[in-house]
Amino acid sequence: MDRLLDRLAPSDLASKFILNDGHRAFHLEAIRRLELDLALVPGTRAAPNMSHRVIEAEPLVVALPLGHDLLAHQEIQWSALSGQVLLFSMFDGGTDLAQICANVLGAQGIVPQFDVLPVLPDSLFHLVAAGRGASILPLSAYPAARHDVAFKPIAAPDQLMFVSLFWCPHNTRPDIEHVLEAARELSSLSNRGIGL
Repeated sequence: MDRLLDRLAPSDLASKFILNDGHRAFHLEAIRRLELDLALVPGTRAAPNMSHRVIEAEPLVVALPLGHDLLAHQEIQWSALSGQVLLFSMFDGGTDLAQICANVLGAQGIVPQFDVLPVLPDSLFHLVAAGRGASILPLSAYPAARHDVAFKPIAAPDQLMFVSLFWCPHNTRPDIEHVLEAARELSSLSNRGIGL
C-alpha cells in the first residue's frame, strides 16, 4: 500500500481516495457492485468477472514468543517449523499464507500443524506471546511496536507473499486508470527485483 500511494500525487490522495480495511470477499463484492473501485488483496487467486494484477511480492517472517528456542537463529529454516503450531488469521490473507506454508512444508515431507482462527492478525500476536504457537506474516505486516513477540526472517527468499490489485473491468471512472498505471509501474519494478 505504501509503495503504491507513494506513486500518486498528494492532491490525488486528498481528493479521491478513501481507504477501507476488510476481508477479501467483502472487498471483491463491493467492487462488483461498483461501491468500491479498487482493492489490494493478498494472494494471486483470480475472482470471477474481475480484473487483477499482481503488483508486489514480499518476503515472509516468523512471529515467535519471547524465549523460544528458534530465536537463537539469525534466519528460520522451514524445516525448523516442523512440530510447531502455526497460527493464521482467516482474514487479511491468512488463508493464503497458510496455503503457502502447507505447500512448502509438504514438499519437505513435513505435515504442518495449522490453526486458522476467526481473529484479525493483531489478535494472533497476543496468542503468539502467550505461547499458543508461532505465526507467519509478510514483512510489511511486521508490527514495529510489539515488545512481547519476536520476529525472524524465513531463510527462503523465493517464498513470497504476493499482493494483487483488483478492479471491475466495467468501471469507467477515469481516476482508476491513473491508479492502474501506477500499479503497472510498481509491478514492473517488482518483476525486475527492484525494491523487494
